Amino acid sequence: QAAIAIPLLNMLSTSVENLRDRATRLAPQMERCRAIAQAVSREETTFLGGGSVPTQEIETYCIALSPADGSADRLATRLRQGKFPVVGRIQKDAVLLDLRSVPPRLDTALVEAILALDVHESETQED
Repeated sequence: QAAIAIPLLNMLSTSVENLRDRATRLAPQMERCRAIAQAVSREETTFLGGGSVPTQEIETYCIALSPADGSADRLATRLRQGKFPVVGRIQKDAVLLDLRSVPPRLDTALVEAILALDVHESETQED
């Protein structure tokens, strides 16, 4: 029960297979966004506690978002400033969204936040 009640334990106990399945399912949905050139599921490692315990690596799956236009920094900024802020890390000219830090109940909201980049872009162009 502690793994369910305590978010960190829940995230740590999530299987890599579960993360891979989610990343494989979500990446094509995110790739429908015109602001995204490519969204791919990628096996990665992350650090326990968001880097606060730098010696404790753990396997994870990320969705790597490559911007259609501009830099990964610009894409990351746009994601952070959205109605539903999304924070990722930049690596090799892509924004990585680590699904170990996203509860499955937020998967739909995460995809909607990515797709909202198109809506925000069109609103900005109209101004």
